[in-house]
Amino acid sequence: LTGWRMRLAERELREGSMPVSALALSLGYTSESAFSNAFKRMTGMAPKRYRVAMSREAGPIEEAVDVEGQAMTTHYRLLKAAS
Repeated sequence: LTGWRMRLAERELREGSMPVSALALSLGYTSESAFSNAFKRMTGMAPKRYRVAMSREAGPIEEAVDVEGQAMTTHYRLLKAAS
């Protein structure tokens, strides 16, 4: 369930303009803080930072598979920069 929520969140943060607080509630989180913590655990960055980074980066998107085998979209430049 968390992986699915994060994929939806990533897409909205890349392509949409919904405030993070509204996105958190729409995904079933009780607060923006709970959502932000979960998002940061999965992607390595806060939702607002992810949105800004994605708006500045216009590069290819690739599928990555995390250790548990859940597919989640990640931007390869962000992964490289974070390591």
